[in-house]
Amino acid sequence: MTRLWILGAWLALSLAWMAGDRLVEDGDEAGHVGAAELFDARLDRGEVAGFLDDAWRGDLGEYPPLVPAVVGLAWHLAGPGQPSRLPVRGVNLVGLLLAAWATGRLARELEAAAPGESRVVARGRARRAEAAAFAFVLALPLANGLSRHFMPEGWLVGAVAVAVLLAARAGSRPSAGRALALGLGLGAGLLVKQTFALLAALPVLWAGRRQGWRWLLTALAAGAVAGPWYARHLAEQAAYLGRSAAPEAPAPWAAVLAYYPAVTGWVGLGPVLSLLAAAGWLLALRRRRGGDPAARAAALLGLAWFLGGLAVLTLVPKRYPRLMAPLAPGAALAFAAAFARLRAGPGLAAAGLLAAFGWLGWASWHPVPPPGAVRALHARCIQTWLRPPVDDDLGIGAVVDAARAAPPGPVAVVDGPAIPCAVQTTHDWAWHLGPALRRAGGEREVRTVADPADAAGAAVVVDWRPEAAAGEVVAVPALGRVFRLRVARR
Repeated sequence: MTRLWILGAWLALSLAWMAGDRLVEDGDEAGHVGAAELFDARLDRGEVAGFLDDAWRGDLGEYPPLVPAVVGLAWHLAGPGQPSRLPVRGVNLVGLLLAAWATGRLARELEAAAPGESRVVARGRARRAEAAAFAFVLALPLANGLSRHFMPEGWLVGAVAVAVLLAARAGSRPSAGRALALGLGLGAGLLVKQTFALLAALPVLWAGRRQGWRWLLTALAAGAVAGPWYARHLAEQAAYLGRSAAPEAPAPWAAVLAYYPAVTGWVGLGPVLSLLAAAGWLLALRRRRGGDPAARAAALLGLAWFLGGLAVLTLVPKRYPRLMAPLAPGAALAFAAAFARLRAGPGLAAAGLLAAFGWLGWASWHPVPPPGAVRALHARCIQTWLRPPVDDDLGIGAVVDAARAAPPGPVAVVDGPAIPCAVQTTHDWAWHLGPALRRAGGEREVRTVADPADAAGAAVVVDWRPEAAAGEVVAVPALGRVFRLRVARR
């Protein structure tokens, strides 16, 4: 019942944010939306076999196909229209929900009755640990921000958590069936994004270390699931790894070492969950010295998952805040184990998690600027996934509506603006217009011109020049500008 209340509050917060946001997709996000649109089109044409084949080993560029296939399926079920609709956009919440479920189950299964302790007491502690870990993960700021967008890292949070849970089960009671299940989970994770291997390696190897020869079964199952896609894209993956390993501008080691700890306190865990995680590790380590094997297991697995993963990411030349999101659920394990053992633990945990959800809600509707340690290593725009909703589609919807009533012909954009980093890291304004028209069922050629004379013959003219005088005025508050909208007569 406790988890149902937590889930309901989290869903209400997430859906309210999505319903209030109409901003165009980030540049990286737009590419994933485009891939999902291809899957939607496959299903619209009735090509179910082709859809399934592409979801497994399809050629959609440098990224694996599983996430856009799932989004494309949701898009198809929702019917034609923009991907910003809740039935389509909301499917991205599944990744974080999977992470919360898997981390909660893992926290529960790590518990065991201490010598001389009744099973009833142990089961009660296990239920408290599960609820605490479940709520902790749903309150993660960066993971929430990513799950509100069409980014594979949001799904990667769930894929890594499920893999660690499967590895812990395979390691605690090794069997061929559990080894194969772990392999299937690893294969699916590799089809979410390539960085799954980097982020899941340490906690999976630690949790499943007692598998012995059954690791061979795990590797075979993972290869059967993910191998066909990677074998088919060896050249692209070699180029991808080369770009990922390419060094960025030289930076002092002190700044490099401070980067991911700064991201952790900013949005990775946020200030409240960072304090709760630190307190949980301290308490769990004290329990370890007292001979509590369950607390010890939770603390060590959490360290391998979270802190070990941060150490690995620090060695990677490319630094993006979103890379650390799949590591954050690991911090929930020691917190859940420690607070489930305290006499006043349930009350303290509830108060701390309530504060964490309060901070998440505040940061979801108020800007949280990145710390200096993060800005220092980003010469270009910093992608901000946890941000206030923007009730402004930059005037794209007004042009789409006008095009429905216009005669056949192209849409001309006169002196269209770039979209600044303060609004979103994205393509220029005119780039977003073509996909929006197509998804609304009225695909048209979009011409970008600098001279209004070159817009002659267009069915719709979008004139961004300050001196433009003819046409309907459309305000774009997010850019602090207006444009004039003219529609040719039929």
